[in-house]
Amino acid sequence: MRRLVNPELALGFLVATVLWIGVLGWQASYAPPDSEKRQCEEAATKTGHKTEECKSLWERTTTDPVAFFTFILAISTGGLWLATIGLYRAGERQIAVAKESADAAQRAALTGERALIVVERAFIMISDMGVNTIGQYGTIIDYRLNVNIANSGKTPAKNYTCIANLVVFDGDMPAGFRFPDRTHQDLPEKGTTIGPQARTYFQIDFFVQDAIDVFEGRKKAFVYGWLEYDDIFPDSPRHRTEFCLWIEVYADPRHSIQVVYGKPPPILTVRAYNRYNSYDDDCVYRPGQTPIAEEGELPPLTQPLVIQPPPGFQQPPPFAPMGAQFQHGAPPTDDAE
Repeated sequence: MRRLVNPELALGFLVATVLWIGVLGWQASYAPPDSEKRQCEEAATKTGHKTEECKSLWERTTTDPVAFFTFILAISTGGLWLATIGLYRAGERQIAVAKESADAAQRAALTGERALIVVERAFIMISDMGVNTIGQYGTIIDYRLNVNIANSGKTPAKNYTCIANLVVFDGDMPAGFRFPDRTHQDLPEKGTTIGPQARTYFQIDFFVQDAIDVFEGRKKAFVYGWLEYDDIFPDSPRHRTEFCLWIEVYADPRHSIQVVYGKPPPILTVRAYNRYNSYDDDCVYRPGQTPIAEEGELPPLTQPLVIQPPPGFQQPPPFAPMGAQFQHGAPPTDDAE
């Protein structure tokens, strides 16, 4: 709302009014009565003194041009000082308002820049998972988890690296678990690039022995790790996403589920565990600072089953293109009739 009255002008008017009231009151209180004034003039005439001394200060000031000019000059000087003080205070307030406006504009610019980066920057996260059943000679030996990674941002993620660890505990995850990596030997010197709205994945082999132990309630299995990457914005810190997935087995993993119609239900799936799922500043570790497990800190990895071929098993012939001829038995000799 616009102000109709200038506060500095109102203050100056108020001070001047008070000053003039004081001057007039002082003159009225110290002005001599008429009888005293006549006696003073008669005495001055008899003694040869000037009658000006019998006048009040206000009369002498208003009747003497030099005194009146000096009085006006004093009033003007006082008013000038008051105006100078008022202008100084007004200038200080204007400077404060201008500084506040500049700070607000800077905050708005920073907020807009952060909002742009948040909306446009790369953001790497786990999207979904698929499971491939691997068998050998008719026996299931492995459930290969294909964990899909998506860049949900509108700009590329650069220098992307990832490590995933499978652990199978004899019971719940230990309290105070550090989530260390088994090794850093597989880390590339330079990561890859994931385009905007693009995907990649990592694989984990969950062998059937561990799946049976989880299904029968003897053990619990987890997949945990981290994703690290850079965005394209300058001076932006390296980003990190931590994840921990709990593997649940719903059916006997030694047998494939047979269905008459429709898609078979999954034998196993994963869901987020309540620890070690965060990104950037909320992560447990900073980028590049994940520890390596000490000896005995993690349970050893299960080795895959080795299945011997059954008696009389014959390896099927390799695939041949259409029109190829197959020959069974010994090749003919040159002297064959």
